[in-house]
Amino acid sequence: MNFKTTKRFDRSFFKISTHVQNKFYKAIDLLLHNPRHPSLGVRKMPGTEAIFECRIDIHHRFTFQIESSTYILRNIGSHDAAYRNP
Repeated sequence: MNFKTTKRFDRSFFKISTHVQNKFYKAIDLLLHNPRHPSLGVRKMPGTEAIFECRIDIHHRFTFQIESSTYILRNIGSHDAAYRNP
């Protein structure tokens, strides 16, 4: 699988702390190797057709969608921020 980011994801990514960024890298690695890993908590977002959320830690999430063999990373941030604008 490949990864592609949106402009919104890029802007949000640089607003989060380096500590959370490092946790994100670990989550992406897990997603790539085992998307069903329990610590990721991947699930389809309610009210959307094909947008998923993934847990970074207890307070942070990122959202993505899948197009052919590419994960499109849409948003990242606190649980509420990622939920408001997936």
